[in-house]
Amino acid sequence: MLTREEILIIYDAGPEAVISVIQRLETIIEEQSIRIAELEERVKVLESRLNQNSRNSSRPPSTDFFIKEKPNPKSLRKKSGKKPGGQDGHPGTTLEVIEHSLSCCKECGHTLENVEVEAYEKRQVFDIPPVNLIVTEHKSQIKTCPYCGKINKAVFPESVKYPVQYGPNILASAIYCKNHHFIPYERIS
Repeated sequence: MLTREEILIIYDAGPEAVISVIQRLETIIEEQSIRIAELEERVKVLESRLNQNSRNSSRPPSTDFFIKEKPNPKSLRKKSGKKPGGQDGHPGTTLEVIEHSLSCCKECGHTLENVEVEAYEKRQVFDIPPVNLIVTEHKSQIKTCPYCGKINKAVFPESVKYPVQYGPNILASAIYCKNHHFIPYERIS
């Protein structure tokens, strides 16, 4: 950076000295402009790399640094003081546990009633609850007209066509078994 005195010395040296200094300064400014543009481009590239993580690029999660995760939303419910989940004494709804005990040794016949259990072998049986059959009887009134003697019958709903038939839920179950579980038609019928 030139001081005021240095600038005055150049000015006193004449117009050629001033032109030479200005041209030199223009060259320096142009070189610096090019360098600034290069550095700005490099900053852009580096910032885009910093903004990449495993969620918005093909990078593995192990390369994630300083990810600011959103905090979990706070519940608006008041705390009850109880532990989460089913409370003690709460009856289970799906798991029924049946314990099969040993009373005596199968080899020697000695009693095992006061011997501590070492482990359990578990087996589970999955089943569906029994289906309750619902029978809906449709009765169509039959009346004879007292004036003309014509016998009149009430009309059944469109879905009731036969004296005995299956309802829509049984048909849906049969179609489900056939199409989804690939059970042959002969086994379903």
